[in-house]
Amino acid sequence: MTLVPPLPATAGALTVAPVYRRNKHDKVLPPPPHDWFIDSMRFREARAYAAAHGNYVPGAMRTRIAQVDCGITKHPAIANWPREDRSLGRDFLKSNEGSGSGIDGEAFVGPLVTNRSIPPLIWPNHGTSTAYMILGDASVAREDGKPAPGGVLPDARLIPYRISRSIVSMNGGRMMSAFDDALANDCKVITVSHMVAFRPKTVDAALAKAYEAGVIVCAAAGSHFLPLRRSFSRIATSPMAIGVGCAMHDDVPWHLTHASPTLDVLAPAYDIVSPFTNHNLGRGELTYGFFVSEGSSYATPLVAAAAALWVEHHGDALDRYSEKWMRVEAFKHCLRHSSRPARGVTEDQRGLYGSGVIDALRLLQVALPPESILRKATVR
Repeated sequence: MTLVPPLPATAGALTVAPVYRRNKHDKVLPPPPHDWFIDSMRFREARAYAAAHGNYVPGAMRTRIAQVDCGITKHPAIANWPREDRSLGRDFLKSNEGSGSGIDGEAFVGPLVTNRSIPPLIWPNHGTSTAYMILGDASVAREDGKPAPGGVLPDARLIPYRISRSIVSMNGGRMMSAFDDALANDCKVITVSHMVAFRPKTVDAALAKAYEAGVIVCAAAGSHFLPLRRSFSRIATSPMAIGVGCAMHDDVPWHLTHASPTLDVLAPAYDIVSPFTNHNLGRGELTYGFFVSEGSSYATPLVAAAAALWVEHHGDALDRYSEKWMRVEAFKHCLRHSSRPARGVTEDQRGLYGSGVIDALRLLQVALPPESILRKATVR
């Protein structure tokens, strides 16, 4: 990662400095527009459609999303979401019992204690970047005058949970605690750009509980570590969750996304502008900036945002299903019947990229399926 030192943050500042990152192994493409992922998903059109034809009222979302990640650092680009939701966030690293600790509107879940970021081992900004994909403030621009994209659903209701300092944790118990708290707070969607290395039965139990409650869990399949044809994420490979992989801006799967027959969908995940925060302990100051990155960690919150809009759009119609798990299966049905086919897929890659690339507008336009065709998933 090549970093350009950002300017110091000042009180009330609405500009941040740019930082850029390109993967040297990827083919050279003209850089897409800064907000290409919003256009690719047709998310603006989806929000307009949901407002005109469904139960979505812009600025008055009811559906909550739980974010299970590394916590969120302070950054002006993600400062403007409901204080009520921020205050429900929990830092499970502060309690072995998993009781967590609440946060107020100023101190986010994962305050930076160091400016040393060693992905994937130590990644204090990871939750900041993934939250931005959902509710980022587009009015906060990059310091060089170039605009930043903002999130696809800036009026989202998001509750952040910190379960690790990195994107891989060894303790499945913290994830279970976060899931339990998310269900207690009536979250309808959970986004997980995170992997638990051990205690798979604990992860399965947490996921099964969410599934039975009708909660849509979106999980990153993984990326970067070789062009693998399998995912090592216990959640992403489960039939009870939505496994998410990476697409580029030409609808071609990114060659370093982890693909597998268990993958459900691809979402934009390359040339993504997202925020970061540095904490200079020596000078006692925070500096804010942006960088350009890629990976399934970015694709997953985009699918989660689409799921939240889908829940909001249909509203009480989802209550007509006799079992709550049917809501998850109904979403999967609509996702399968609305995604665009991935481009550039070779014959030996067929069946590895799910239903293709997500289209949020078409997702809302697909009619809810009758419960007679829905089948309950089981843990493998």
